[in-house]
Amino acid sequence: MFEHSVAIDDLYAFALPQLSKIQRPADVHFSPEGSEVLARQVAESIRQALSACRIGGGAV
Repeated sequence: MFEHSVAIDDLYAFALPQLSKIQRPADVHFSPEGSEVLARQVAESIRQALSACRIGGGAV
């Protein structure tokens, strides 16, 4: 992905250290609060990509 300039937001690496706080017990789904934490991370990743695009003049 790097060679094609595709942005990566590694939510697995982001979520892993805090799974006990953001994932429902004995379930694969996230709690409502966990979903909010992940959404904030995604939104920040998008903000950074848009900012880099504006600064660099490239496509997102």
